[in-house]
Amino acid sequence: MIEKTAYIGYIRDLVFLLRETGACAHLEKEKTASAFHEGREMAFREVLAWMQHQADAFQLPKEELGLYGLDPFVDSLDPPCSKPP
Repeated sequence: MIEKTAYIGYIRDLVFLLRETGACAHLEKEKTASAFHEGREMAFREVLAWMQHQADAFQLPKEELGLYGLDPFVDSLDPPCSKPP
């Protein structure tokens, strides 16, 4: 049986990577004014919003998952300064 901490670590890392890649898509959109990169950025924002909704539905602690305090449709997608432990 896999420990709970492994699942939390997996989700935290995934959130970090989604935010990091979404932030890169935002920069590309700003640089090129490309509809493709605009759509890519929106896709990352949508995925992060769904992850927040699912965390609420399953009563998972968003603080531990790196999903707390983020409004994916308003806030910058830049991840926190350092990668989670």
